[in-house]
Amino acid sequence: MKGFKLVSLLVFLTTMCIDSGSATKCYACTSVTNQECEKMSNVSAITVLDCPDETPVCIKLVVAGTTTRLCENESTCATYDKASGTTCKSCTTDLCNAANSKFIPHYTVSIGILAALYASLKLLF
Repeated sequence: MKGFKLVSLLVFLTTMCIDSGSATKCYACTSVTNQECEKMSNVSAITVLDCPDETPVCIKLVVAGTTTRLCENESTCATYDKASGTTCKSCTTDLCNAANSKFIPHYTVSIGILAALYASLKLLF
């Protein structure tokens, strides 16, 4: 029975880790042309993009009071965070670059999965 539980757990975890092949969806706007971009109180007024493979990360960038949300690559925020007066947050789940989104670093999710796997295996054995 323990063998069946272990195999079932491994199949489940493998399934969860497989990429579905669909692009990340991000909000895309700038507060220069759309005031909703800053507060996101009416998300239906904001464009949603399917990010291309070259820019699979959603970002929220604020430079000199101007808010921009778009698809970018992982190194974008590292570049902007060096500049004074800017904030840049990145994330990788659909529509995660909304105003009140929680930005969760990749490693946090990995640690959570590993902890759950460890706890499950400990229960099995």
